[in-house]
Amino acid sequence: MVIYPDRGVTLQQRPDLSVLALVSGDSDVEARLASTLPGPFPLQRLATTHFRRVATSDGAPMIGRVKPSRLMVLTGLDAAAAFFAPIVARHLAGVPADDEKPWIASLSPSRPREAITDFVAGIA
Repeated sequence: MVIYPDRGVTLQQRPDLSVLALVSGDSDVEARLASTLPGPFPLQRLATTHFRRVATSDGAPMIGRVKPSRLMVLTGLDAAAAFFAPIVARHLAGVPADDEKPWIASLSPSRPREAITDFVAGIA
């Protein structure tokens, strides 16, 4: 997997040597994708799909149930999702660590969104 955060492009080569490309946004999609590939052009496109995602105004993840429904929202993890996976998995299983509970609660979609700042005591 190759991630180009400056262009909003993620590439993953599949076992059959085809390339899965994920391109964010609606502007300059073709140009941003082409800038990550060596060619030769034109390349054969096998499929295209579009989807929408939820983004928070403060850039922090959103994790939790939407009240009054039982709908679970899990968004905003982006490229850091693998690093958040253990905490999110414990939360979804209902067994978060005591020190994780306040952080997860602050990300709930049922709470007002304020700027969230993480800090660790003793680190300047």
